[in-house]
Amino acid sequence: DCGRGQCRTAMATRCLSAPLRGLGDWRVVSAALLLRALNAATLTTSSAPDENWQGPEVAHRLVFGYGELTWEWRPGARLRSLIHPLLLALPMWLLKATGTDSAWAVWAAPRLVHALLAGLTDLATARFASRLFGARAALPTLALSLTSWFHWYSLPRPLANSLETALLAAALALWPWLAGARARGPAPDRGPATPALALALLIGGLACAVRPTAALAFAPLGIDLLCRQRSVAAAGTVAALAAGCVAVAVVASAAADSAGYGALTWSPANFAAFNVVSGLSRLYGETAWWFGGIVALPVVLGAALPLVALGAVAAVWRGSNRRAVVRRAALRGGIAGAPSRWTVVPEEAVPLLAAVLVVLGLCSSPHVEFRFLHPVLPLLLPYAGVWLAGTLPQRLLAVADHNPEVLEGLEGADASRRRSTPDASASSGDSASDASVMRRRPARDGERKPVAGLASKGKARARPARG
Repeated sequence: DCGRGQCRTAMATRCLSAPLRGLGDWRVVSAALLLRALNAATLTTSSAPDENWQGPEVAHRLVFGYGELTWEWRPGARLRSLIHPLLLALPMWLLKATGTDSAWAVWAAPRLVHALLAGLTDLATARFASRLFGARAALPTLALSLTSWFHWYSLPRPLANSLETALLAAALALWPWLAGARARGPAPDRGPATPALALALLIGGLACAVRPTAALAFAPLGIDLLCRQRSVAAAGTVAALAAGCVAVAVVASAAADSAGYGALTWSPANFAAFNVVSGLSRLYGETAWWFGGIVALPVVLGAALPLVALGAVAAVWRGSNRRAVVRRAALRGGIAGAPSRWTVVPEEAVPLLAAVLVVLGLCSSPHVEFRFLHPVLPLLLPYAGVWLAGTLPQRLLAVADHNPEVLEGLEGADASRRRSTPDASASSGDSASDASVMRRRPARDGERKPVAGLASKGKARARPARG
């Protein structure tokens, strides 16, 4: 049994999410992709010269045999990876093969590719939030990703930073997060090395090949994954799998670079030598050391900044408390799923640490642009999503307290849904779902009930019922 407030909270949460859960997955995917296609079609400005010179122009030269190359693609430099131009060259080759390679079609092809990547980035970010914080965080995170101003401005553009962001979001969605699995209930241990982890590591290796700065985000993820293994053998298995996947990604990127440049090349090594060792990135303009954290990060997050801050504090606090409780229970008698003794921080804090490391690493560079911090959005938006997931039902109840007809409508929707699926409601075992029955039955001995005159105002004060 539960009090009326608990029943109303559970009912409001279900009724709030039921219309969205009723939509099929294909509708959510279609809506996200169509919105990003509209996003790409309405972008009529240019944000940086790299939007053309580091992607579409190189792809055009690969397909049609002519096009201007900047010095970064010359034999003496060879700084850029061919993975991004090869991806954009695929639709151009298709247009050329079918004889539909008009000027407008060739111009639009790279933008359509990035519109597809942008929609998949939104969905992957929501999936990542679901795996880390539970299913309740998925829809708010998807809404935040679709309405992010910087995603809208930069994600559909044919930039290498946009591809880096998409690959990072895909890897996060496939990463073996345990916190969300605990929220969904106990699950069988399938071992540390899974196909999803292997695919995530491969995608991470490709992201580092496209933009070596992506390694700043994957380093904390990999270290945390190793520390969470409960035995040396399991950690060795994960390390071997990671080494193999990274080797495959290195070989693939080196093969693409060598084929494109006509000589044995691995562009990430040249990129690091130019930007890190020599520090020649300052030729494009120098920024203060604090620019990335104080100026660029708030601009990139936009209106989501306060939500991210609130959600990060709440999620890390809850994760720390849960970790302490699990450790105490494990010390008493041993339980399944106890954390490894090598773990230092709760799992909910790992994406936050990855974002902090990305910002600090970029701040050490003499040249920082806003788009360099684009990959922090998939890392941080789930914190804002989980905070909204915890506050939206309370906001809905606050409205219902002042508008009783809203609450009656929610109760009617809940009752009709139970009548339409009697077997499912009977098997769920949720005694808090029938709010109308809880409202009508008298209080039992020792049960707390609202004080007369205060329940209508939505206050939580209560007194014990008399025997």
